[in-house]
Amino acid sequence: MVKSLWANNCPDEARKTPTRLVLYDKPGCHLCEIAYELVCGVVQAEECVIEKIDITQDPQLYARYRDKIPVLVVNSRITLFAPIRTAEVREALSEQPSC
Repeated sequence: MVKSLWANNCPDEARKTPTRLVLYDKPGCHLCEIAYELVCGVVQAEECVIEKIDITQDPQLYARYRDKIPVLVVNSRITLFAPIRTAEVREALSEQPSC
């Protein structure tokens, strides 16, 4: 699932490429549900695209992340592991270029 959240505080000509957030999760993961809600709350004022990836659909992802989910990757660089906290998400987003 991909959810786009765009801030309205940048003029169209100044819009940057949105920050890409990938949340690795799996069905029935309570921590994953909490992390998703937390991330959605934090990014409301940012230009972001959130993609949720179910690790149970890919054996390699499952092997890599099964004991670490939820895992949040910001622009393919910054990785946060469970438990994901609001302050960590804000810090990761603040390290991204802004308009």
